[in-house]
Amino acid sequence: NFVVQCYAAAGKPTSYPHTDYLQGISRPISKGQLKAGDLIFYRKYDPCVGVIDHVAIYIGGGFMLNASGHYGDRYPNGGICIKRINYGKRIAAMYKRINGF
Repeated sequence: NFVVQCYAAAGKPTSYPHTDYLQGISRPISKGQLKAGDLIFYRKYDPCVGVIDHVAIYIGGGFMLNASGHYGDRYPNGGICIKRINYGKRIAAMYKRINGF
């Protein structure tokens, strides 16, 4: 939902915000190709195996915009914050750009 709201605010509306849908309307890119607005996907437990359960928006300079509402509504226990691409034990599993953007 957060990703869809960000894209809509930027004049680039997308549909359903589920991570599976976002993967389907985007194409893989390398970390070196990242531009502001690209998507960063994370797996639940391990960057190499398992299901994708989180997506963030790259904002440049090695940082991303992250909505972490699972544990509260304010940082550091939740809310929206800026973090490095790899934070804590979370390591990016893939990078993608929405088709047509």
